Amino acid sequence: MSFLVSDCYSGIQDNLMGRTVDQPRMAEAVRKTVIEFGENYKFPELQTSGPVVQLTVGVPNYDPLSFFGSSWDIAGAVGDTGADIINKFNSIFLYSGPYYAPTDPAFTGTNSGYNLTFKTIDNLEVLLNIESMPTNWSRFDNQIWIAAKPDKAYYCYARYQHPPAFPNRGTVNAGTDRILFPNTWQEIVEYGAAQRLAQIYNLSTKASELNQRLLGDSKFQLSEGIEGQPGLIFQRTSQEMRDQTTTTKRLRLRMGGQR
Repeated sequence: MSFLVSDCYSGIQDNLMGRTVDQPRMAEAVRKTVIEFGENYKFPELQTSGPVVQLTVGVPNYDPLSFFGSSWDIAGAVGDTGADIINKFNSIFLYSGPYYAPTDPAFTGTNSGYNLTFKTIDNLEVLLNIESMPTNWSRFDNQIWIAAKPDKAYYCYARYQHPPAFPNRGTVNAGTDRILFPNTWQEIVEYGAAQRLAQIYNLSTKASELNQRLLGDSKFQLSEGIEGQPGLIFQRTSQEMRDQTTTTKRLRLRMGGQR
């Protein structure tokens, strides 16, 4: 379910028609490509769960990492990509009643609560000036905002996706960094890195070709996926989407005929 930065080198050079490219430059192109994809797509090995934390009465905004982040992130394991970044929140769950850890003798087997709903910050202004039980969250000014402002010290936790780590960036060991993407994404990363390098080496035609291979032809891109030929990224599905195919999403009521 993962591959090394160096695993992409031969594919990158093949995409550049055999053009010789030094390994440090290929490693950096791979790093930038992976960071870009890591912002927009869900990858299981980048997903994690934060600790259960306690909100402060009357305080609506919190630092994403120090408040919601796991010990893995706080320790700086995200490497040079910036330990203060959480790319994608999947959910923020708020306990509506008293929270007891499963190991606590007071735990009765139930910690009731609900997921906070995301809204843009402009739609939360009224709630941000009211103290009540929170129902929504937003992100603004590198902070996570909870609305309404907590009227009690509620407990909550987040599930999210952190950035890819490149601890060996800029060193002779840059090729040993592991990319925590499914193996089926290796070809996509190779195309993305090769596209970046093609622009550096003045291979504009090749860069356009690689862009089309990744994102689809111009008709597909302009029609937002309605017409034209899709690219490699469009044809990849996430693990979450594959899992959903095994679950009934809706039931259709069938009415029997009159007798």
